[in-house]
Amino acid sequence: MRALLSQDKQQSKPDQSKSAVATPEVATSSGSAAPAQPLKFELSCVCLEGRWLVLKAGSMSPLEQQLLANLLQAAGIQRGAFPEISHFTWPQMANAFAVEDPLDEAREGLAAFIAGSASRQGWRLERLLWWGELDAEPDTESGAQQAPLSRILNVADGQSQTLSLPLWQGPALGSLLDGSHSKRDLWPALQTLGQLWAKQTADDY
Repeated sequence: MRALLSQDKQQSKPDQSKSAVATPEVATSSGSAAPAQPLKFELSCVCLEGRWLVLKAGSMSPLEQQLLANLLQAAGIQRGAFPEISHFTWPQMANAFAVEDPLDEAREGLAAFIAGSASRQGWRLERLLWWGELDAEPDTESGAQQAPLSRILNVADGQSQTLSLPLWQGPALGSLLDGSHSKRDLWPALQTLGQLWAKQTADDY
């Protein structure tokens, strides 16, 4: 009997050691997939004749809206009434849940918003006009930093990979209002943009 009991104890020891080793591995793998907080950013959006998409970080003041309308009209773009401005805020819920990949979630959210707007309003987007810096910009209400918009738009080689559109970048509208950037310096780029608009208009007809 004593011999049998001692054999049973020896056979049970390897099983205990295996289970002791396996437990930390499970804990390690489960801990590596911890969710993260979503990115935060806000955009103003205008579509010119259903063709060119204008984006700006944050809200657009009435003075910035009037300046943008004047610049586009001077370049021969959007001669009619200025389109209505849409706003996009991410995350779209105030108490957003943590996500596994905040950057991918933000890109998919923005792309879905633009695609939904295009589908509802019949847009056929050809180009993206971005006004302002693409690096992180301060949130004027809370003082916090917005996510870097160059990463959210996924800009590479003059194109937004997130929206699959070629990107043109101008100075921040606020900097044109306060004199930090000169409208005269911007004029050659606007003329080139106007010529591209006219050419694409002619090609469509």
